Amino acid sequence: DPARAAEVQRSAEAVAELFRAVGFATVDIVSAAGGAPAVIAHKPGPEGAPTVLLYAHHDVQPENDHADWDS
Repeated sequence: DPARAAEVQRSAEAVAELFRAVGFATVDIVSAAGGAPAVIAHKPGPEGAPTVLLYAHHDVQPENDHADWDS
């Protein structure tokens, strides 16, 4: 929803700050032309350690009517 673009950006900034807070070496917010922001962070592990990739959505969904929520 383009009307929520600022909230999605704010969410990306919050995710980036969480990575920084736990010591990630590099944290970038990037987006493709017209796309939503993505947070890319890197934290080197010990020499020879395997690579770990974490993928998760941080985008903001319309909350709709709170009376419909049960959790």
